[in-house]
Amino acid sequence: MRTMLQVPHPRAGFTMVEIALSIAIVALAMVALIGVLPSGLQVQRDNREETIVHQDGTYLLEVLQGSAGGLDDLVNHVEEITRISHNAATDRTTRLVAVHPSRANPANPPPDLILDDARTILGLLSTPAIYESPDGDDAFPVWIRSRTRVLMRSISGNASSRPQSSVPQPDPAFRETAFTYMLTPTILPANQVMPASGNPFGNLRKGALDNPLHQIRLHFAWPVTEIGQGEDRYRIGNKEKVFTALVSGRLVRTTTPEGVDLFRFESLRFAPSLQPGENR
Repeated sequence: MRTMLQVPHPRAGFTMVEIALSIAIVALAMVALIGVLPSGLQVQRDNREETIVHQDGTYLLEVLQGSAGGLDDLVNHVEEITRISHNAATDRTTRLVAVHPSRANPANPPPDLILDDARTILGLLSTPAIYESPDGDDAFPVWIRSRTRVLMRSISGNASSRPQSSVPQPDPAFRETAFTYMLTPTILPANQVMPASGNPFGNLRKGALDNPLHQIRLHFAWPVTEIGQGEDRYRIGNKEKVFTALVSGRLVRTTTPEGVDLFRFESLRFAPSLQPGENR
């Protein structure tokens, strides 16, 4: 009995031309994906920054509305506050600079204030855009027009971008990676419009700003890059967001031992206070 040899049938395979075409197609797809990847990362970064600004804006509005105390953690996030005040009567402009303790460099001019407590920070943030100077009188009130800019690091967001100690000393690497924005608060009575030109204070009367209802406007701008020294050392990007709210209460002014005006909102009493010996 003879056995028949089984001859294997040839199997089809890829030719070199087909392999080369496949590699070319995959390479083209990879190039397209790599080209889209930076755009996707930028969109993700923009969404993250807008989310952080939205959360911080909501938080700061609530803080200013309530003049909340005990917010010692706020010291960790405010790097620098600059307040420029203009006296309409004397045409004199003064500049106040308050910095975080970690930014008080002996090589630079000493700041006017050190931001080592939340009360000072809130007092500067609550400075109205127009307020009455104590130098005036009933017949000739003196008006002060002010503008406040605050360099802040994100309050919300990833833990890696926020300082963790009560008195942080961020190193240069942290300053480069942490998300930073420039905050400009504007506080005015609800029925007052910020004047632009001409005689901006001619239509204001004594006590005109003692309004029980104020409007708060918080303008966020980012990204912020420090490019040198001096007043214009910050370069601010074209991204911005604005938050507005109304707060019921009058502004109360206090003065620090250094002679710096601080402000806070005092909630209104909707019922008259009790007199001694009176029951209700």
